[in-house]
Amino acid sequence: MRVWDKGMNQQRITRMNTLFEKVLSGNASRDEQMELKLLYKHYINFGRESHQNFNHQPQQVVGHYEY
Repeated sequence: MRVWDKGMNQQRITRMNTLFEKVLSGNASRDEQMELKLLYKHYINFGRESHQNFNHQPQQVVGHYEY
């Protein structure tokens, strides 16, 4: 398994895409908007962290989702 698979798996990418579409259509709640921001930050930062060989990934909880 690649490092990428451990951090940003297909489920998270799919969720990020779904939330992005909801935001664009104006149908996203505040929680969903915050969740999208966290997913996007994780998506960007995971690539940076994996190149620096970090073993620790901070986790944040929004709604029922942990990132």
